[in-house]
Formats: sequence, C-alpha cells, structure tokens
Amino acid sequence: MKPKILVCSESSKVSSGFGVYNRYLLDGLYKTNKYDIAEFASYGLIGDKEAHKIPWKYYPNAVHSNDPRINEYNSTPENHFGRWRFDRVLLDFKPHIVIDVRDYWMSSYQKRSPLRKNFHWILMPTIDSYPQQEEWLDTYIDADAIFTYSDWGKEVLMKQTSNTIKYIDTVSPGADLNIFSPLTNTAEIKNMLKLDPNCTVIGTVMRNQKRKLFPELIKGFELLLRELKNSGSEKYHNTILYLHTSYPDMGWDMANLIKDSEFSNKIFFTYLCKNCSAIFASNLSGHSQICYKCKQKSAVVPNVSNAVDESILAKIIGMFDIYVQYSICEGFGMPQIEASACGVPVVTVKYSAMEDVINKVNAYPIEVGCYFKELETSAMRVYPNQNSLVSQLLQLVNQPEAIRKQKGFKTRQLTENHYSWKHSVEKWIKYIDTININKYEKSWNSTPVFVSKIDKNNLPKVNDAYEIIYTIKKSVLDNIGLKISDYWILKQIQCVQNGFVANGAELKPFSINDMIDNINSMIHNHNQAEIGRIDSHLLTQEDYIQYANIA
Repeated sequence: MKPKILVCSESSKVSSGFGVYNRYLLDGLYKTNKYDIAEFASYGLIGDKEAHKIPWKYYPNAVHSNDPRINEYNSTPENHFGRWRFDRVLLDFKPHIVIDVRDYWMSSYQKRSPLRKNFHWILMPTIDSYPQQEEWLDTYIDADAIFTYSDWGKEVLMKQTSNTIKYIDTVSPGADLNIFSPLTNTAEIKNMLKLDPNCTVIGTVMRNQKRKLFPELIKGFELLLRELKNSGSEKYHNTILYLHTSYPDMGWDMANLIKDSEFSNKIFFTYLCKNCSAIFASNLSGHSQICYKCKQKSAVVPNVSNAVDESILAKIIGMFDIYVQYSICEGFGMPQIEASACGVPVVTVKYSAMEDVINKVNAYPIEVGCYFKELETSAMRVYPNQNSLVSQLLQLVNQPEAIRKQKGFKTRQLTENHYSWKHSVEKWIKYIDTININKYEKSWNSTPVFVSKIDKNNLPKVNDAYEIIYTIKKSVLDNIGLKISDYWILKQIQCVQNGFVANGAELKPFSINDMIDNINSMIHNHNQAEIGRIDSHLLTQEDYIQYANIA
C-alpha cells in the first residue's frame, strides 16, 4: 500500500513563492513512484489552463465569478484557502498524510477538521517575525511535524514553545541550478531587453506588497546616485534600478512612486507583450504600453498569473550586477537564492529569514535601522538602515568586474551547497518514509463514533464557563478531538467572561449559550464526517471531486 499524500497549495501552476515551492515538492514526491499524490489547489479552478497536464490528482478549490456558489465562497476569507471544501476532499482521497506549506491563516482551519485524527499533519509555516501569536503557536504545537523555511524561523518557534513543537528540519526553497546559473554574456541579455549593454543594473524581484519597501529602495537608489555624482564617478551615468514586480497590485502605486523621483528615467520595469510574447525593459508608462516589436498596445507588467517563463526570469536576474532584497521581513524571499545561483551578489536585510541568506551564501548585510511593532500582526518588523544600504551598493558598484565575478563564483558554490531543490525534497522524503501509515489507514476504516449534542437543560445552573467545559469534557470534547487547553476552547471561555466577541471592529454579545452553540456546531460536523467516512455513497457528488477523479 502506497502512502497517500495530500498537498494543500495555492496551486502548483501559479508563479507565486508558495506555488513554486509546492510544484517542486509535488513533482519530487511524484517522481519517486512511492506515493499516491493529490493536490488541493486553493486558487485552482475547474478547467484551468494546462491543469490537465498535472500527473497527480488535482482538486480545485476556487469558483468562477458567475458560479452560483460564489457568495458562499466569498462568505469568509478562509474559504479562499480551502476551508469550505477541505473535509470533502479528505473524505474522497482519505490521505494518510496532509502537507501544507503556506502562511498560518491559509492552513489553520485544518486543525478544526472533524477528520483531523485520520491523517498525519505536516506544516511548514512562514516564520518571518518575532514573536509569533499564541493562536499560531497553538496550531503549530498541534501539528504532527513542523518544517521551517529557515534556521532563523526554527529558532523563533523553538524558543517561544520551549522546544515543544515537533520540529523536523529546515527545508528551504532552492533554485533550479540548471536554469538559474551564471551568464557568460550579461551585455547580450541587457541588449535583448533594450537596455544599454554597458549599464550597471541594481535589481530586485519582489511582489508588489505593502511589506516590500519599494519607496525606501527608490530613495536609497537616489542617495546612491548622488554619492556617485558627487564623487565624479562615471558609474553615475549608467547605473539603473530594475524593478521586476507587479503593477497594479495590492501594494504600492508605482506610478506615484516613480513620478516623485528625480531619477525616474533611470528606473526600469519588465514588460511582457500579451500579443507577440516579446519581453523588454522600459521606464514605467502605466500598466500597459506599446510593444516595440508588434506595435500593439499589448505589453503589460507581468504578475503571478501572467508571469514570464522561468528561463526568461533566470536571464533577467542573471543580467543584474547587484541583487537587493528590501523589506520589513521575509518568510524566505526565494529570488535572493535564484540571484545567488546566478552568481549575482546579494544585498539583503539583517532580519528574519534574510539572515539565513547572509549566513549561508555570504550575502552583503543591510543593518537594521529600527524595529517596530506592526498593528495587524503584533509582530516586530524592521526598517533597514538607508546608509547601510547605500554603503553596500556603493562598494559593489565601484568594485572591479573581475572581482565581482570571482565573488559571484563563490556565491554560486555556496548556493549549490545550501539551496538545491534536490536536497530539500530528499529531506521531505526521508521524514515521510518514517511515518506509520497503517495507523491512519486503520483510523479511516474504524467504527464510527457518534456524539450527542449538548442539551443545555442538563448543564449545571451556573454562570461559570470553566465549570461548564469541565462538565462536558469527557462526554464530548475528547470524542471530537478537542482539549481544554486548546486555544479555541480558551478563547470561547474568555469571550463568555468578557460578555462579547470581537468581529473586526464590531463587538457582539457572547454568552454560555453561544459557546454551547459553537460546540454543538462542531459536534454536528463531526457526526456528518463520520457518516461520510463510513458510507461514501451518501456524499454529494460534487463537480470538483469528479474533476479530480476524471482528470
């Protein structure tokens, strides 16, 4: 019997960091021929372009805007990450192992699944800051195994949980070392992109998000140019900033950022023609512009759903003279490693997972300017020191090309030692092969246990949430996979004591009756799952289930 592994992803067909990681993980596991593999793709749609080429089972989660289920899908953000279909996918595939390599809020609902006891749950969360929230730690402690993106992330989790999480290994993303490799002629690629072949390129590849410090990076570039000008360096005339990012997106208004810069003519973006597929660099002139090749106004700034091919991205990164990662934090920041694989010197911030890159490939550190607590996450973030950035850039820009190439060769060697997909997948396989899948096979086929709903009339006539919980513990909580120490239970008790529950900025009354209603809802879900587990014929034949089994 092959171990059955369900990998929950954004989609292995998307060009996001999570998408790329899961693509290499799924492909590596599948090629061993040792496992029965399925993917639950949160951004996947029935009939996705090229999804039929995926060799493993593929469960799509999203629906089109005209689908009658769209309101249910949009009723909570968790549905976008798979919550509304997760249990049904479990009942169809009955995995022994569930893997999720995503952010906390994309996977936390899995802890509350009524089918949780039937699978070995492996999480690889993005630990990008310190401290992690208590609710997040409660989830990580409950997982059967934890992998991390970085050694820095491992240290944060071990420290905050007093070594109680089941940490297995650091399995950082890698770079495809055959695709991302040093270029023999960067001038040729610069010319292909319509850049001056002799220009010095300071480049970055970052998603256009709030935490990516594009305004500060542009400001740092301006300070660098002034330093070069004041010193009379010839480098002032042909040094450019290259931003391979998305626009428009959920982050910065790039047009406004560039408009405010006195060096806007020295800031370039990638454009991809939707008509003839030409790729070139240009100053920003809106989301779309006229393609130099086909003369149609069909050239746009790429994004994760309309990305340049990986081989083209490797050429773009490879023609950089310097790569910069500039953000308040990083779960990892994969393009840094793709740059180091190309032998490009990496300049990155001395905080969070970026510290791993500094330590492992001898990247150039940008010192922290200040720490601050972020409102949304209560985590410590950083603003880098601008003078430190300019100092590192100045040193590299003025460095003789021969020395830069020599250091680039060493950077490539270090990347091969620490960041290859082959090594990362081998670590996954090494652990997966230790899991006793017979335990979970028996669990999937065990006699069902049905739990009666709590009768409020039979509860003690007290207004003490703790006493109520202790009363129902043995008869209910144990059978539906809840412990009194679970964050969810403690939160319910706290809301009873406060007399309200916070829903965003809105405060709603909350009583013992509301707490019992919530527990009864979990009991209902448990009983329905037990029915479906034992008799699949009673389950509704959903289209996404049929799609996965036919494709």
